[in-house]
Amino acid sequence: MPRHVRKAGVTLIEVLIVVTILAVLAAVVLTQVVSSEADAEDAMIRYTLREMRSRVPAMMLQYDVANGGTIPASVTNALPENPVTGYNFVHVIMKDQPDIPGDVNQVGLGGWIVSFTTGGVWLDAPGYEHY
Repeated sequence: MPRHVRKAGVTLIEVLIVVTILAVLAAVVLTQVVSSEADAEDAMIRYTLREMRSRVPAMMLQYDVANGGTIPASVTNALPENPVTGYNFVHVIMKDQPDIPGDVNQVGLGGWIVSFTTGGVWLDAPGYEHY
């Protein structure tokens, strides 16, 4: 009579196949999480810039910046923080837009750059000049 040998446990190949499948699934999930974080940061930057770009021209008129007036610190302190750096310092430049990356990177205080002539607003954060 032939003797039947019972197979006990799993083979190394089966374990490797399961580990490979889990690694592929983990890689897919991880890329989705990273992509979602980047999308969330981009949305926050765009929202905050839109808010700043709507506030700045009114502030410049209200405090008569064109004729040497200054915006009080109590007002600038109430501005939203730069979502990249967490600062709300405002640096006013005397031209239409910053020299990319010149003004943006040399200011380096991490808040906002505002054009005196146009009221344009930019992030003061290296690598974010395209917003």
